[in-house]
Amino acid sequence: MLKEAIIFVDGNNWYHNTKKIIDTKEIDFIKLAKFIIDKFNFKIK
Repeated sequence: MLKEAIIFVDGNNWYHNTKKIIDTKEIDFIKLAKFIIDKFNFKIK
């Protein structure tokens, strides 16, 4: 069964928390979104 979800990302918090771990310029948000969709069996609207 496909589920629907809306994901909001707080860009400021995302940037400041991830820059400690990885180079934030290398994040591919399209790939990240597709991963979340596939992992949790969401549908795309």
